[in-house]
Amino acid sequence: MYILRSSVRDSVCRIIQSDIQHYWNLRIVASSLCLSPSLLKKKLKNENTSYSQIVTECRMRYAVQMLLMDNKNITQVAQLCGYSSTSYFISVFKAFYGLTPLNYLAKQRQKVMW
Repeated sequence: MYILRSSVRDSVCRIIQSDIQHYWNLRIVASSLCLSPSLLKKKLKNENTSYSQIVTECRMRYAVQMLLMDNKNITQVAQLCGYSSTSYFISVFKAFYGLTPLNYLAKQRQKVMW
């Protein structure tokens, strides 16, 4: 059980990050916070976010860490982030960062060289 000491968004993110590969649905996360799913949705809406936005953000942050630090290939990163489809992972990554994972990685490496 998690206790709401900080924002609800941060609490949800901590739960998801505790096992990023796990399929965390809204009901399970709400239960972990001792909230009903509808109350969790309402609290997140009050923080101008949604459950799906938080899940995507947590996964994308983790994906960047894996790409930059662990030299994993895109398929491995997709699986580690809980995506069963590499192509879907790439499309979500591109929507989130504006670049494909490989282009993002190339841009980050280029920054290091300068």
